[in-house]
Amino acid sequence: GGDENPSSQNDPAHYSIAPLELYIYSQADEITRADKLDEFIAARRLQRSNSSMDTTNSSTGIEDEESAGVHVCKFQESAHVMHYRQQPQEYQAAIDALCPR
Repeated sequence: GGDENPSSQNDPAHYSIAPLELYIYSQADEITRADKLDEFIAARRLQRSNSSMDTTNSSTGIEDEESAGVHVCKFQESAHVMHYRQQPQEYQAAIDALCPR
């Protein structure tokens, strides 16, 4: 309805819990603020569970994290919506990890 506060869309509790969530983004993105997305992801993980299992691929520096069904592929240098173009193997690996062919 029209009574819903638009700012509530930024509240993680606003979203139903999906079986899996994947966030692909970059620290270098000048349009989407990585710090705000980091906060949102942390809130989603807290909402879903208090358990954590994080790893970082040391050869690429790309964060590859999974916690409570919330997966993250965070690039360090790719521009907004350029992740696949700049690092296609890593991007595809994140997709394949969630949706095996």
